[in-house]
Amino acid sequence: MALKMETQLVNLARRLRREGFEPTTIEGVTELDKGVEILGRANEDAIVALALAPTAPWVFPYTDRPDATWNLESEPRIIPIKPLERITLTATTKTLAPKATRRTVVFRRQHR
Repeated sequence: MALKMETQLVNLARRLRREGFEPTTIEGVTELDKGVEILGRANEDAIVALALAPTAPWVFPYTDRPDATWNLESEPRIIPIKPLERITLTATTKTLAPKATRRTVVFRRQHR
């Protein structure tokens, strides 16, 4: 199971890279108990975010809308964002790893 998720993560990263996204961590990201808050940066127009944890289920995709859930096997939720805009996201899964053990990865896309 873990190997399958690793492969899916690599495929997601490659796909997002082709669409102009770059992975980032920490900067402009605040971990919350039930999700994450992301601050838009200059020259960005969209993000895709997910959390990684050291235990199963290992990956927790984030969304800005409950009706826009996704997983590693489906289309990622591309979320529009403006410079200095703060967006709060929640996990698309029923559970979320504790904020002390998870790390959020935000794929950010520069203006096209």
